[in-house]
Amino acid sequence: MAALARLASGGAAADIGTDHGFVPIFMVQNGLCGRAILSDINEGPLKKAEENIAASGLDPDLFDLRLGGGLSVLKNGEVDHVIIAGMGGELIASILGEDIRKSRSFKTFVLQPRTRAEVLRRWLDGNGFTVTGEFLVRERGRICQIIRAVPVEPSGVLFDNTEEPGECADGGIKLVAKSADGSVESKADEPDCDDLSSSTCCREYFRDWTDYIYPPMILDSEDPLAREYIQSEAARLKTLLERLSESRDPSSVEEERAKTAALLEKLSRS
Repeated sequence: MAALARLASGGAAADIGTDHGFVPIFMVQNGLCGRAILSDINEGPLKKAEENIAASGLDPDLFDLRLGGGLSVLKNGEVDHVIIAGMGGELIASILGEDIRKSRSFKTFVLQPRTRAEVLRRWLDGNGFTVTGEFLVRERGRICQIIRAVPVEPSGVLFDNTEEPGECADGGIKLVAKSADGSVESKADEPDCDDLSSSTCCREYFRDWTDYIYPPMILDSEDPLAREYIQSEAARLKTLLERLSESRDPSSVEEERAKTAALLEKLSRS
Protein backbone atom coordinates (compact mmCIF):
# COMPACT_ATOMS: atom_id res chain seq x y z
CA MET A 1 0.00 0.00 0.00
CA ALA A 2 2.73 2.47 0.96
CA ALA A 3 4.59 1.75 -2.28
CA LEU A 4 1.55 2.49 -4.44
CA ALA A 5 0.85 5.66 -2.48
CA ARG A 6 4.35 7.06 -2.71
CA LEU A 7 4.68 6.34 -6.41
CA ALA A 8 1.52 8.37 -7.04
CA SER A 9 2.42 11.24 -4.73
CA GLY A 10 2.02 14.92 -5.56
CA GLY A 11 -1.09 16.70 -6.81
CA ALA A 12 -4.42 14.90 -7.07
CA ALA A 13 -4.80 11.12 -7.33
CA ALA A 14 -7.51 8.65 -8.25
CA ASP A 15 -7.71 5.09 -6.95
CA ILE A 16 -9.70 2.99 -9.42
CA GLY A 17 -11.28 -0.05 -7.79
CA THR A 18 -10.48 1.40 -4.39
CA ASP A 19 -12.02 -1.41 -2.34
CA HIS A 20 -11.86 -0.10 1.26
CA GLY A 21 -10.00 3.10 0.38
CA PHE A 22 -6.85 2.32 2.32
CA VAL A 23 -4.40 3.68 -0.29
CA PRO A 24 -5.95 7.16 -0.72
CA ILE A 25 -6.49 7.45 3.04
CA PHE A 26 -2.81 6.68 3.58
CA MET A 27 -1.87 9.25 0.92
CA VAL A 28 -3.85 12.06 2.52
CA GLN A 29 -2.71 11.12 6.04
CA ASN A 30 0.92 11.37 4.96
CA GLY A 31 0.64 14.49 2.82
CA LEU A 32 1.23 12.57 -0.42
CA CYS A 33 -1.74 14.11 -2.23
CA GLY A 34 -3.96 17.14 -1.80
CA ARG A 35 -7.17 15.39 -2.72
CA ALA A 36 -8.21 11.91 -3.76
CA ILE A 37 -10.93 10.36 -5.89
CA LEU A 38 -12.01 6.87 -4.84
CA SER A 39 -14.03 4.79 -7.27
CA ASP A 40 -15.46 1.32 -7.35
CA ILE A 41 -17.93 -0.51 -9.52
CA ASN A 42 -19.82 -1.74 -6.44
CA GLU A 43 -21.56 0.28 -3.70
CA GLY A 44 -20.36 -1.98 -0.85
CA PRO A 45 -16.65 -1.13 -1.06
CA LEU A 46 -17.42 2.59 -1.39
CA LYS A 47 -19.59 2.46 1.72
CA LYS A 48 -16.75 0.78 3.60
CA ALA A 49 -14.29 3.36 2.26
CA GLU A 50 -16.58 6.13 3.49
CA GLU A 51 -16.64 4.54 6.95
CA ASN A 52 -12.85 4.24 6.96
CA ILE A 53 -12.48 7.91 6.01
CA ALA A 54 -14.76 8.91 8.88
CA ALA A 55 -12.79 6.69 11.29
CA SER A 56 -9.51 8.26 10.15
CA GLY A 57 -10.53 11.70 11.39
CA LEU A 58 -9.47 13.29 8.10
CA ASP A 59 -11.44 16.04 6.39
CA PRO A 60 -14.04 14.20 4.27
CA ASP A 61 -13.98 17.06 1.75
CA LEU A 62 -10.53 15.84 0.66
CA PHE A 63 -12.12 12.65 -0.67
CA ASP A 64 -14.53 12.24 -3.57
CA LEU A 65 -16.25 8.84 -3.71
CA ARG A 66 -17.64 7.82 -7.10
CA LEU A 67 -19.60 4.79 -8.21
CA GLY A 68 -18.62 3.47 -11.65
CA GLY A 69 -16.29 1.30 -13.66
CA GLY A 70 -12.80 2.06 -14.89
CA LEU A 71 -11.88 5.59 -15.94
CA SER A 72 -15.49 6.50 -16.76
CA VAL A 73 -15.73 8.19 -13.35
CA LEU A 74 -12.99 10.69 -14.27
CA LYS A 75 -12.90 13.71 -16.54
CA ASN A 76 -9.95 14.16 -18.88
CA GLY A 77 -6.94 15.38 -16.94
CA GLU A 78 -8.93 15.65 -13.72
CA VAL A 79 -6.15 14.14 -11.61
CA ASP A 80 -2.39 13.92 -11.89
CA HIS A 81 -1.97 10.24 -11.02
CA VAL A 82 -4.16 7.18 -11.44
CA ILE A 83 -3.73 4.02 -9.36
CA ILE A 84 -5.17 0.72 -10.58
CA ALA A 85 -4.21 -2.21 -8.36
CA GLY A 86 -5.36 -5.70 -7.51
CA MET A 87 -6.71 -6.61 -10.96
CA GLY A 88 -5.40 -8.84 -13.73
CA GLY A 89 -3.14 -7.34 -16.37
CA GLU A 90 -5.69 -8.00 -19.10
CA LEU A 91 -8.44 -6.18 -17.21
CA ILE A 92 -6.21 -3.18 -16.49
CA ALA A 93 -5.27 -2.99 -20.18
CA SER A 94 -8.97 -3.16 -21.07
CA ILE A 95 -9.74 -0.29 -18.70
CA LEU A 96 -7.01 1.89 -20.19
CA GLY A 97 -8.10 1.01 -23.71
CA GLU A 98 -11.74 2.05 -23.28
CA ASP A 99 -10.83 5.69 -23.92
CA ILE A 100 -7.25 6.20 -25.09
CA ARG A 101 -7.57 9.99 -25.23
CA LYS A 102 -8.70 10.12 -21.62
CA SER A 103 -6.02 7.66 -20.52
CA ARG A 104 -3.35 9.81 -22.14
CA SER A 105 -4.61 12.92 -20.31
CA PHE A 106 -3.18 11.85 -16.95
CA LYS A 107 0.45 12.34 -15.92
CA THR A 108 1.16 8.95 -14.40
CA PHE A 109 -0.35 5.50 -14.03
CA VAL A 110 0.70 3.33 -11.11
CA LEU A 111 -0.43 -0.19 -11.95
CA GLN A 112 -0.26 -3.37 -9.89
CA PRO A 113 -1.36 -6.34 -12.00
CA ARG A 114 -2.05 -9.47 -9.98
CA THR A 115 -1.68 -11.67 -13.05
CA ARG A 116 -0.56 -11.42 -16.68
CA ALA A 117 1.71 -8.41 -16.18
CA GLU A 118 3.25 -9.18 -19.57
CA VAL A 119 -0.10 -8.54 -21.29
CA LEU A 120 -0.26 -5.11 -19.67
CA ARG A 121 3.33 -4.23 -20.62
CA ARG A 122 2.72 -5.26 -24.22
CA TRP A 123 -0.45 -3.14 -24.32
CA LEU A 124 1.31 -0.10 -22.86
CA ASP A 125 4.18 -0.48 -25.31
CA GLY A 126 1.81 -0.65 -28.28
CA ASN A 127 -0.59 2.10 -27.28
CA GLY A 128 1.42 5.23 -26.66
CA PHE A 129 2.79 4.70 -23.15
CA THR A 130 6.27 4.13 -21.83
CA VAL A 131 7.21 2.28 -18.66
CA THR A 132 9.36 4.52 -16.45
CA GLY A 133 9.61 2.26 -13.43
CA GLU A 134 9.37 -1.40 -12.46
CA PHE A 135 8.98 -2.18 -8.77
CA LEU A 136 8.70 -5.27 -6.61
CA VAL A 137 6.97 -5.38 -3.23
CA ARG A 138 6.37 -8.20 -0.80
CA GLU A 139 2.72 -8.49 0.05
CA ARG A 140 1.39 -11.25 2.30
CA GLY A 141 4.34 -13.46 1.47
CA ARG A 142 4.02 -12.92 -2.27
CA ILE A 143 6.26 -10.80 -4.49
CA CYS A 144 4.07 -8.41 -6.47
CA GLN A 145 4.96 -6.23 -9.44
CA ILE A 146 4.16 -2.53 -9.79
CA ILE A 147 4.47 -0.76 -13.12
CA ARG A 148 4.70 3.02 -13.48
CA ALA A 149 3.82 4.31 -16.93
CA VAL A 150 3.39 7.69 -18.63
CA PRO A 151 1.96 8.68 -22.03
CA VAL A 152 4.34 9.51 -24.88
CA GLU A 153 4.02 11.19 -28.24
CA PRO A 154 4.36 9.05 -31.40
CA SER A 155 7.88 10.47 -31.76
CA GLY A 156 8.79 8.90 -28.44
CA VAL A 157 9.04 12.06 -26.31
CA LEU A 158 6.90 12.33 -23.21
CA PHE A 159 3.34 13.45 -23.91
CA ASP A 160 3.30 17.25 -23.71
CA ASN A 161 -0.07 17.44 -21.95
CA THR A 162 1.41 15.81 -18.88
CA GLU A 163 5.20 15.86 -18.93
CA GLU A 164 7.97 18.02 -20.31
CA PRO A 165 11.00 16.18 -21.71
CA GLY A 166 14.48 16.87 -20.43
CA GLU A 167 17.89 15.51 -21.27
CA CYS A 168 19.49 12.79 -19.17
CA ALA A 169 23.22 12.29 -18.97
CA ASP A 170 22.90 9.18 -21.08
CA GLY A 171 20.81 10.91 -23.73
CA GLY A 172 17.52 9.43 -22.57
CA ILE A 173 14.42 11.12 -21.22
CA LYS A 174 14.18 12.59 -17.73
CA LEU A 175 10.69 13.03 -16.27
CA VAL A 176 9.87 16.64 -15.49
CA ALA A 177 6.31 16.98 -14.27
CA LYS A 178 4.15 20.04 -14.83
CA SER A 179 1.85 20.63 -11.87
CA ALA A 180 -1.67 22.01 -12.03
CA ASP A 181 -0.41 25.48 -11.11
CA GLY A 182 2.04 25.46 -14.01
CA SER A 183 5.15 24.96 -11.90
CA VAL A 184 7.70 22.37 -12.97
CA GLU A 185 8.93 19.64 -10.66
CA SER A 186 11.77 17.25 -11.45
CA LYS A 187 10.92 13.58 -11.01
CA ALA A 188 14.43 12.25 -11.40
CA ASP A 189 14.61 11.13 -7.78
CA GLU A 190 12.72 8.04 -6.70
CA PRO A 191 10.25 8.12 -3.80
CA ASP A 192 11.60 7.10 -0.43
CA CYS A 193 9.96 3.68 -0.15
CA ASP A 194 11.55 1.44 2.45
CA ASP A 195 9.30 -1.47 1.45
CA LEU A 196 9.92 -0.99 -2.26
CA SER A 197 12.42 -2.77 -4.48
CA SER A 198 12.91 -0.49 -7.46
CA SER A 199 14.85 -0.64 -10.66
CA THR A 200 14.40 2.39 -12.86
CA CYS A 201 16.15 4.11 -15.70
CA CYS A 202 15.10 7.01 -17.89
CA ARG A 203 12.68 4.78 -19.73
CA GLU A 204 12.26 1.13 -20.56
CA TYR A 205 12.49 -0.42 -24.01
CA PHE A 206 11.14 -3.86 -24.82
CA ARG A 207 13.38 -5.68 -27.28
CA ASP A 208 11.43 -8.92 -27.70
CA TRP A 209 8.54 -10.91 -26.23
CA THR A 210 10.61 -12.15 -23.29
CA ASP A 211 11.10 -8.56 -22.05
CA TYR A 212 7.36 -8.21 -21.50
CA ILE A 213 7.51 -11.13 -19.07
CA TYR A 214 10.85 -10.36 -17.44
CA PRO A 215 11.60 -6.67 -18.06
CA PRO A 216 15.19 -5.40 -18.09
CA MET A 217 14.57 -3.02 -15.20
CA ILE A 218 13.94 -5.98 -12.91
CA LEU A 219 16.56 -8.31 -14.33
CA ASP A 220 19.27 -5.64 -14.11
CA SER A 221 18.46 -4.78 -10.51
CA GLU A 222 20.86 -5.76 -7.72
CA ASP A 223 18.17 -5.48 -5.07
CA PRO A 224 17.81 -8.64 -2.94
CA LEU A 225 14.06 -8.83 -3.59
CA ALA A 226 14.66 -8.78 -7.34
CA ARG A 227 17.27 -11.52 -6.96
CA GLU A 228 14.80 -13.57 -4.93
CA TYR A 229 12.11 -13.09 -7.56
CA ILE A 230 14.44 -14.17 -10.38
CA GLN A 231 15.55 -17.28 -8.50
CA SER A 232 11.96 -18.21 -7.71
CA GLU A 233 10.90 -17.79 -11.34
CA ALA A 234 13.89 -19.79 -12.57
CA ALA A 235 12.98 -22.67 -10.25
CA ARG A 236 9.37 -22.56 -11.45
CA LEU A 237 10.40 -22.59 -15.11
CA LYS A 238 12.86 -25.43 -14.54
CA THR A 239 10.09 -27.54 -12.98
CA LEU A 240 7.75 -26.71 -15.85
CA LEU A 241 10.40 -27.59 -18.42
CA GLU A 242 11.01 -30.96 -16.78
CA ARG A 243 7.30 -31.70 -16.79
CA LEU A 244 6.99 -30.75 -20.46
CA SER A 245 9.96 -32.95 -21.32
CA GLU A 246 8.12 -35.92 -19.86
CA SER A 247 5.09 -35.43 -22.07
CA ARG A 248 3.90 -38.53 -23.91
CA ASP A 249 3.20 -36.38 -26.94
CA PRO A 250 6.27 -34.13 -27.35
CA SER A 251 4.95 -32.49 -30.50
CA SER A 252 1.90 -31.12 -28.65
CA VAL A 253 4.06 -29.18 -26.18
CA GLU A 254 6.96 -28.30 -28.46
CA GLU A 255 6.10 -24.59 -28.71
CA GLU A 256 5.51 -24.20 -24.98
CA ARG A 257 8.72 -26.07 -24.25
CA ALA A 258 10.73 -23.80 -26.56
CA LYS A 259 9.28 -20.66 -24.96
CA THR A 260 9.91 -21.97 -21.46
CA ALA A 261 13.50 -22.81 -22.35
CA ALA A 262 14.02 -19.32 -23.80
CA LEU A 263 12.70 -17.69 -20.63
CA LEU A 264 14.85 -19.90 -18.43
CA GLU A 265 17.94 -19.02 -20.46
CA LYS A 266 17.08 -15.32 -20.12
CA LEU A 267 16.91 -15.59 -16.34
CA SER A 268 20.14 -17.57 -16.18
CA ARG A 269 21.95 -14.65 -17.86
CA SER A 270 20.72 -12.06 -15.38
